[in-house]
Amino acid sequence: MSASNRKLKQQLTRALAAPPQSRTAAVPVLAINMNFIAFSHYLGDVAGQVFVFFILTVAASETAIGLGILVILFRKIHSVRADDMDSLKG
Repeated sequence: MSASNRKLKQQLTRALAAPPQSRTAAVPVLAINMNFIAFSHYLGDVAGQVFVFFILTVAASETAIGLGILVILFRKIHSVRADDMDSLKG
């Protein structure tokens, strides 16, 4: 592996290693989704399951947008470190 590939791998690994605070928001959302599905099944109504589908769709689109922003930033300044984002100030 070349030095530039090794450096890129290290930068992406650091960027994708999210702090635990950002991952904890997903747990309550998944718990709420499980409640929607359980009560929807219990009541015999599909509205809860449809609502969960939309919640998961929005969450997936937020993730895709965030990843797209990271890719664009990496192409522009060749780094995804928060310390290097000062160059984006207007």
